[in-house]
Amino acid sequence: ERPLDAWDKPSGSYRLFDDTATLARILLGGTPLQFGSVVYRSSSLAAASLDISRFSIIADRPFLLDLARAGGGALIGREMVGYRHHDRQDSRSQQLTEDNLIALYSHYRECLPQYLVPRDRRLLWRQSTNGLLDSYCRLPARSRPSLAAYIGKCRQAGVWHPAYLREPGLSALCVALGLPWASALWRRPRAWGVQLGLGRLKARVAPPGADWNDQYHLDLS
Repeated sequence: ERPLDAWDKPSGSYRLFDDTATLARILLGGTPLQFGSVVYRSSSLAAASLDISRFSIIADRPFLLDLARAGGGALIGREMVGYRHHDRQDSRSQQLTEDNLIALYSHYRECLPQYLVPRDRRLLWRQSTNGLLDSYCRLPARSRPSLAAYIGKCRQAGVWHPAYLREPGLSALCVALGLPWASALWRRPRAWGVQLGLGRLKARVAPPGADWNDQYHLDLS
């Protein structure tokens, strides 16, 4: 494992990737990647474009994945650009629909190998299952489908599976069901926890310093 803060070494402060599947794993693993920091050749626009109609304001990551398919790239592990939140930024304009969210995770799936090895399957479904539930609560109320219809649509698209529910998704599910107080049950210390899965309750102890969500991180070394 090579966290971003460990990249700036004498051997270099960047890591190369040469295919879109590797970049998809990096992004699904939680590596931050802000589109304003991206540099690409203008000639590469012949191979990729921002598909706003399909992805709306989250079209940047599919665009980068398509660029990687055309020739790879590099991630620089050094702080180079400062960002700030402001009232009129598009990430707060609530332009997303459930179709945009499902399309994003479907695109991640398209970028991974056709046959998913267990590690890729866990990586994709843990991120998509919990990320889609968390994003549901942020959809505009006037156009938000029912929770049951939303989950059904996600399952039909092959990007949601109840066996991969974890704390973020469970908390979002409580909020979506109008039980925000219940979400506090899932916000427990990292060393202890209760995890709901496949209809049974299971308690476990995580060792000190362990990643409670057991999230997969790609080794770029």
